[in-house]
Amino acid sequence: MFRLNFFHRKRILVVNDEEDVLTIVKARLRQNGYQVLIASDGLEGLRMAQKESPDLIFVDVTIPRINGFQMVQLLRHDKLLKEIPTIVATASHHKDEVTWWAQMGIHHLLVKPFETKVLLDKIQEALKSSPLQKSGRKSFWKILTSHGTSDTKKLHGEMN
Repeated sequence: MFRLNFFHRKRILVVNDEEDVLTIVKARLRQNGYQVLIASDGLEGLRMAQKESPDLIFVDVTIPRINGFQMVQLLRHDKLLKEIPTIVATASHHKDEVTWWAQMGIHHLLVKPFETKVLLDKIQEALKSSPLQKSGRKSFWKILTSHGTSDTKKLHGEMN
């Protein structure tokens, strides 16, 4: 089993409203040395991404308040959040949806149901390819995102 060094624990934001999925994914991520942040809807996930600056976001398409499509769109239009590697879980694999996700720059699209081993593999791939991990800008970026950006704050205000 792959375990990360305690001092280099990657933080994964999981955005999902299904308790059973959260329980399983959270347990497997923790078993593999990741720190897990949880949000049960898209707006909470977006706010948590701003506040916590996770190393990766794993989001389900069908979540309340703002869905996975909207959340990823807002992430990708935020100058400070757009580089966070994102993995999306969906029940659909319609060609148009797959094309849209590719255009949005997500790292992986997982079609449900999926094995947690596949998720763990995709997380490792996404983290290795992340420009944030390669550039060493993580601590600087965390400071910037803890304050949010005016673009994202404006969008949040329009949704409330």
